[in-house]
Amino acid sequence: MCGIGERSFRGGGIDWRCNKVTLVRVVSNIDMTRMKTQILLTILITMAFSTIGQAQWVQTTPMTDFNIEVGALAAVGTDLFAGTPANGIFRSTDNGASWRNDTTGLPPNVGVLALATMGTSILAGTSGEGAYYSTNFGASWIAATSGIAKMYVNTLTTSGTSIFAGLHGQGVVFSTDAGVTWTQRSDGLTQLNVVGLAAMESVIFAAAQDSGVFRSTNEGKTWTNSRVGMTNTHVNALAVIGTNLFAGTYMGGVFKSTDSGASWVETNKGLSNLFVHSLAAFGSTLLAGTYQSGLFLSSDSGGRWAKVDAGLKAWPSSFSMIGATVFAGTNGDGVWSRQLSEMIAHSVVSSNLQSKSSPSNFPNPFTLSTTIPFTLPRAEHVSLKIFDMLGHEMATLADQDFDAGPHEVEWNAADAIPGIYYRRVATEDGVRTSALVLAK
Repeated sequence: MCGIGERSFRGGGIDWRCNKVTLVRVVSNIDMTRMKTQILLTILITMAFSTIGQAQWVQTTPMTDFNIEVGALAAVGTDLFAGTPANGIFRSTDNGASWRNDTTGLPPNVGVLALATMGTSILAGTSGEGAYYSTNFGASWIAATSGIAKMYVNTLTTSGTSIFAGLHGQGVVFSTDAGVTWTQRSDGLTQLNVVGLAAMESVIFAAAQDSGVFRSTNEGKTWTNSRVGMTNTHVNALAVIGTNLFAGTYMGGVFKSTDSGASWVETNKGLSNLFVHSLAAFGSTLLAGTYQSGLFLSSDSGGRWAKVDAGLKAWPSSFSMIGATVFAGTNGDGVWSRQLSEMIAHSVVSSNLQSKSSPSNFPNPFTLSTTIPFTLPRAEHVSLKIFDMLGHEMATLADQDFDAGPHEVEWNAADAIPGIYYRRVATEDGVRTSALVLAK
């Protein structure tokens, strides 16, 4: 019980004051600062999530009187090309505000299954009519008659000055003269229905129906199967980010290889639909289109996925990018567009609200620099990046191996403007994010 008058004492690390018959906790300036910080962070994160949540995909102007499927997209400069299954190729020079059906030189109503670019040239793979190329931004097309005529071209990729085409039932062919002539390159492919291709420097990868991934280190002269750790070998699409190779599968989600396809691990955290039929990489960002259930984004090499299909009314089957705008060709609803930074920002905020708790940086708010702590249960690789509210990457503070135990990394924000930022720590156990407040 309190005695007469006031007394002060300390218990449990907290200052208390006895006033009459009331025991009152003395709130220190430090406590008030922490409370204000938490309130400010809550308000800013809520505002950011609300603002970002309003951004969504927008449909470009329809190409015809009815919406059509767009199974292939490619960009040359500011020109966007769209391949369709029965209407040839459409071209837009104004980010999809208008379209022109560029078919001069193409067979009537030809289906275009794949598009690729090499410099200012564009190549088109067709359904049963081989390959075509254009050197005048699609104004006219020329048939490649040697080695690929009348073939079904499922997919195209480039590596240096070489072009590779994956064929339906006929393996792989390649060209070293910008698509004019083609040579068969299928030795070692035990499955000749090639549905996806990707290049990582001089290594070429081929996804073959129900047979996983094959790789070649000699421009396709020979291929070896590569599916150790791949529990689902029905691969629909491939993508490359740096030295990371990704494979999208039917009902197995996404698999990742960090050793040029020698071994694979599943990377599906946050991916709620495992039927992945399309993949695309833009810088360090990976997009995964899923069957009938939207679009997912990962900005940490597949460590965690966030759904970013707000406004999109059809599932995406192809992607391209001009400037900061991503375009998605859909299964029956034309082409849609959205800023990449909006999707990254959404994924960062979503991850911040859903990820495991993580020790906060200190101080926070800060005026010049702040220290970011993290603890590792074992030695592993850590990626630590800073993003602004729009999802733009501001700084890479770490991308290296660390020993087990506690670590601290400093961010000097002398060149940054005041505002809210997000730090993302990606490890083998997943991604941890939190907000940082720069108040100069």
